[in-house]
Amino acid sequence: VARENHLVVFDGLVPQSVDREGTVVKSVTLSTAAGEGRRTVRARVFADQKSTPSTLAWANQIDR
Repeated sequence: VARENHLVVFDGLVPQSVDREGTVVKSVTLSTAAGEGRRTVRARVFADQKSTPSTLAWANQIDR
């Protein structure tokens, strides 16, 4: 991770909402567990490296 120039890690934030086009995630809005400090992240690629909960699984359940 330290050698990757284009990787940003948001530790301690949880997903609040997701914006998709079909099955493609375009952006994810994150905040602290208390709902503070909202931040919307747009990216070509998202990676969830937590064992649980899975952001991808969570995103697939939103707005269905």
